[in-house]
Amino acid sequence: MSESFIIEVRRAAVGLVVREQDGFRFFSANAAFAELESRVFTHPSDAENAAVHHAARAADIRRRGAGASIDAAGRRRAERDAASRTGL
Repeated sequence: MSESFIIEVRRAAVGLVVREQDGFRFFSANAAFAELESRVFTHPSDAENAAVHHAARAADIRRRGAGASIDAAGRRRAERDAASRTGL
């Protein structure tokens, strides 16, 4: 009989781990966690911690990316306004 555990992040199932000879292998249930696919962890809590950190990194990247997009849009708007004032 295999031993398995569901891995959750913010109460959402993102994958599961199944005991193997060398530890617990992660299987992603969510494409956003595919980076962890097939990794082996010593304990299910290690897999859960990795999933939580992965989600936090992804959220941070999205926040920084959104800020960069807003900054770029603001620059383009300023350039467009300056061009319209000069008649270009």
